[in-house]
Amino acid sequence: MKKIFTLLMVALTFQVYAIKLTFKVNMTGQDVSQGVYITGHVTQTAAGDWAFRPMTDEGNGFYSWDTTWTTVGDSLVFYFLTTPSWDNYLDFRETVPTDCDNSMELAGWEGDRALKVPSKDTILYHQFSSCETPLGIEKNNFRNSIHINVFPNPSNGFITIELADISNGANAEIFDISGKMVKEFVIPQKLTNIDLTDLPKSIYLLRITTDEGTISNKIQIK
Repeated sequence: MKKIFTLLMVALTFQVYAIKLTFKVNMTGQDVSQGVYITGHVTQTAAGDWAFRPMTDEGNGFYSWDTTWTTVGDSLVFYFLTTPSWDNYLDFRETVPTDCDNSMELAGWEGDRALKVPSKDTILYHQFSSCETPLGIEKNNFRNSIHINVFPNPSNGFITIELADISNGANAEIFDISGKMVKEFVIPQKLTNIDLTDLPKSIYLLRITTDEGTISNKIQIK
């Protein structure tokens, strides 16, 4: 019996869990006649790095693409574009604003989006060439969508976070413009008051993770 228990423990120790990451981008107003693509370090196969991966048209201006990962905390670097070729690709790739360009900290260069692999399946919403997370997503159009409202914004450091459809609470992280996490906390209920007066006046990225996925929103303290 002891031997069987030991074998079970070893099997559990080395069990690999595949984390599903779903990238969604809102392309409303963009020329998508050649399609929409994601490129970057988004697979665990090195040979697949920086390939042009076509995204699926989900309607209402949204496109999506899935990947799986087995190592929590790994850094992913990526961006969206509207061409499947490196020829003149700069004319077709998104311009990632400095407020959400955190590839320097995670990868060593500037100009791209980046994230660390979370510990559970996550849906990541984006707006092409913007730090804003698309809001007003209809629940019946996108499974596991998240609705967030932060006010006042800009603020003097005291904000209220309104998170609809919250069931088991949420984890929140705040990143400065360099991509460094400067604060993390738990959101236990639909309306939560947060004191950020200890942070310098600046623009920050608020990232909230719930059982339904992940959403980000730019906030300003002045």
